[in-house]
Amino acid sequence: KLMRLAATLLAILTLTMGSAFASGDDCALARWRQTVDQLEQIRAQAQVAGLALLVVGPDRVVCVAYRGLADRASGRAVDSRSWFRVGSISKSFTALGALRMAEAGQLDLRAPLAGVIGDLAPDNPWAPTHPLNLGQLLQHSAGLADMSGTEFDYPNQGQLSLVQALAIRPQSRALRWPPGLHTSYSNSGAGLVGLAMERAGGEPFEALMQTHVLEPLGMVEASFERSALVGEHLVTAYNSDGHSVIPYWHIIYRPAGGLNLRPAMMAPFLQMLLREGQTDNGSFLSVDSVRLFEDPSQTLSAHSGLRFGRGMGSYHEQYRGHTLHGHGGDADGYLAHYAYSREAGLGYFLVINAFQPPTLRRMRARVERQLVAALPKPAYPPAFKLTEAELEARVGEYAELTRRFGERGRPGKVRLEARSGRLFSIDADGDRIPMIAVNAHHFRRPWQSVATMALIQDADQRWILQGEIGNYGRVAEGE
Repeated sequence: KLMRLAATLLAILTLTMGSAFASGDDCALARWRQTVDQLEQIRAQAQVAGLALLVVGPDRVVCVAYRGLADRASGRAVDSRSWFRVGSISKSFTALGALRMAEAGQLDLRAPLAGVIGDLAPDNPWAPTHPLNLGQLLQHSAGLADMSGTEFDYPNQGQLSLVQALAIRPQSRALRWPPGLHTSYSNSGAGLVGLAMERAGGEPFEALMQTHVLEPLGMVEASFERSALVGEHLVTAYNSDGHSVIPYWHIIYRPAGGLNLRPAMMAPFLQMLLREGQTDNGSFLSVDSVRLFEDPSQTLSAHSGLRFGRGMGSYHEQYRGHTLHGHGGDADGYLAHYAYSREAGLGYFLVINAFQPPTLRRMRARVERQLVAALPKPAYPPAFKLTEAELEARVGEYAELTRRFGERGRPGKVRLEARSGRLFSIDADGDRIPMIAVNAHHFRRPWQSVATMALIQDADQRWILQGEIGNYGRVAEGE
């Protein structure tokens, strides 16, 4: 308890005495002030109520800015005291908690899940050859579809424990394919991880997160619960029109999307990742754990050597040929995103209080353009030459193997064809896009500087197309 108290007092002292952003805006560099002006213009045009931007380097705050309104009815402005919901960015923090507990010997991320949480583990008919583990849940490669409509819409007032939440429509967590093969996004997986943390740590998930993540990082104004402080300073959530209020949504799995915070609290989190697990107070995560947080490791494409995709806490993305790590969040009326580049030595957090995904994408493009502005132009690997026989072996129709929301709708299809010594993918709209080989198994798009797709064979010698494009299996002739 004394160590926890000391960590909290140190964090408060740092925030009140050593932070340029404690009271409000601070963007010393003209180029970042210009970016903030561009964001403000987009915000006003789209009728988004408010926004917050934080940009950091490994050991400094580069820019923090607040614009617009926290609440239209009262006219309260967004400022340094404002709290936002960050939605699925919560999963990044849940992953940090699991990784920290693994480093402490409290969790084994590769142990079969049933041995940790017992009967609440999903039934796994492939257990003898493909046991389900925590690492797969964190990496969205467990074989789960996403939450059902019942779970999304459950009238939870914040009182549900994880055991109670997992009792709601358990059939939605039936595994759809063997664990460890494909990535498919699922909020349910984070709920199962949270329960495993509780069983291993002997405390509620929220308390474990305070002890293992939020307090050690100095994130003293961040909470997985809607406390009185959160209620007092939380900005109002608005729908896509920017004006219709959306009530607070108590997601039944708080490890998946329950985090609330002041934007300034993201600074030590981003700086720790930029420094590969190190903080001013020592090591927060080992370098090996940071790699698990960032890079895919438990999918077919990862086993083939493809590094682009979902890690246990973040995912890769490309902006103008530069690779960033990050995660987005949607919390019913709040949209947020963070990303960082060690090559640039910069990371950012951006959040708005309106459900306008296109607007957030426009804002992100402005921020990421500035984030990589000082970097040299990326090097694009030359095309690897596949023989005509190799190309012919890979062409054909590929059907979707995974669907986020289960069996609803018909599976999508992609066709691969060979032209002039190169593969092309053709989607349902007829768009033909080149697939440039980086080696015999990995491919990139013309605008990408690294491989983002793998074309490999599974244990049954079936061709599998996997990666940024999704998960597809080649359809045999006559099927």
